[in-house]
Amino acid sequence: MKKKVLLCSLFGVISVCSFSQTQRVGINTEEPQGVFHIDGKNNNAEDDFVIDGNGNVGIGTRTPQSKLEIIGMRGKGLRVTPQGTIQKGKIIGSDEKGNFVISDRLMPEIKEGEIVQIHVRLDASSTNGGPNLASREPVIPGDPSLPAGKSPAVKISTKPVVLTEGTWLVQLKYATRTTAGTGANFNKGCGIIGGWDQYIWTLLYNSNESEYKKAVLTSVGTAPERSGACASTPQLTHIVKVEKNQTMTIDAYASTSIWNNTVVFVDGDFDEFATGKPYFRAIRIDKVD
Repeated sequence: MKKKVLLCSLFGVISVCSFSQTQRVGINTEEPQGVFHIDGKNNNAEDDFVIDGNGNVGIGTRTPQSKLEIIGMRGKGLRVTPQGTIQKGKIIGSDEKGNFVISDRLMPEIKEGEIVQIHVRLDASSTNGGPNLASREPVIPGDPSLPAGKSPAVKISTKPVVLTEGTWLVQLKYATRTTAGTGANFNKGCGIIGGWDQYIWTLLYNSNESEYKKAVLTSVGTAPERSGACASTPQLTHIVKVEKNQTMTIDAYASTSIWNNTVVFVDGDFDEFATGKPYFRAIRIDKVD
C-alpha cells in the first residue's frame, strides 16, 4: 500500500499524518485502521479514535460495532457535563425529542399490606371435601352455596394491598403451628390425623370483584411439618395487572384441610422455630412514568 506521510494540522495541532491510496487517513499512525484514524499515543487501541467504512465511530477501539462505541476504564469511558450541579446517583435519560437529560433514579413503587400479629385460628371446616386431600381447596369467601357445617377461609390480612394501574408482583409470607387439641402443646398431632396429611391453603382475593369465583386471584397449598415444631411457612408470589382507571384491593385468606387446631402465629413466640417476620406487599414491575 502506497501512502504519503506529511505534517498536517488538525484543530491547530501539528502532527504526523498518513494518506493511503485506499482512501484512509491516519494521524499519529502510518497504518490507519479505518477511513479516519487518530492514535493519540501511537501505541495501542486504548486511546484511538476511528471512523470505519460503515460510518461507525470507535473511541478506545479500532473495530466499532455500532454507530458509537466507547471502550474505556471503569468510570472513565464517557462523561456528560450539563449546566448546573450534578449530584451523585443521578441518571442520564432522554426527553421526547431524544435529547440527553439528567434525572432522578426511579425507585420501585411498593404497596404494603399487613398480616395478623395475633393468634388467629384457621377453621378446619373451611376446606371442601374430606380432610387433608391435596386436591381439596378452601371454601371461597362469598360462596352462596356454602355447604352445611362449613365456613369460608379465614381472612389473615388486617390491611389489604390496594393497587392502581400497572403490573404488580404480589408477595405474601406468614407462619402457622398445629396441635391436635386446643392446648399449648404444639408437639401433639402435628399435621396428621387418621393417616391424612394436612394442607394449609392460602388465597389472594380481590375484594373489588363482585363475582366470588373471579375474585380468587390464586391459591396455593402448603404441607406443614409432621413432627418437631409442627410449623409451616406458606409463601405465595403472584403477578397481577390492573387496567387504567381501575383499582384492586387484595386481601389474604387461609384455611386448613384437617380438624387439628391450626393457628397463624407471630415469629418469636416459639423458641425452637424462627421464620422471620410476615409480609404482605406488592411491587410494581412495569414501566413507571
